[in-house]
Amino acid sequence: DIREMLCIRMMIQPLVENAIEHGLVQREGGGALRISAWTEENDVRIEVWDDGVGFSKERLETINAELSMGFQDAISRAGLTSFGLYNINRRMKLAYGEKYGVTIASQPGQTQIRLRIPIRYP
Repeated sequence: DIREMLCIRMMIQPLVENAIEHGLVQREGGGALRISAWTEENDVRIEVWDDGVGFSKERLETINAELSMGFQDAISRAGLTSFGLYNINRRMKLAYGEKYGVTIASQPGQTQIRLRIPIRYP
């Protein structure tokens, strides 16, 4: 049971906002949003999934490249295109270690953002 687990504040809420604003609102007729969490080995996986417009292949490549940047590279680069995602990912890596963070999969019609964090209870 992971309901009592501790995690960094404001990790999931920006992802839900992004899913609504950039995915579902732009989709004609609305859509679906799902937030899931489960344990996998000694980690917790949290997923925000939507069936909105999705990312193009090029946009997804840009976001993933930005997520893999070190802090100095990100600062020296003018205008990250996905600062919110970068910020969440960076905070997770600082708090939990390099193997933790954000992964994104997307195609036209759906986006899946997963967070990987260690299991920590109070």
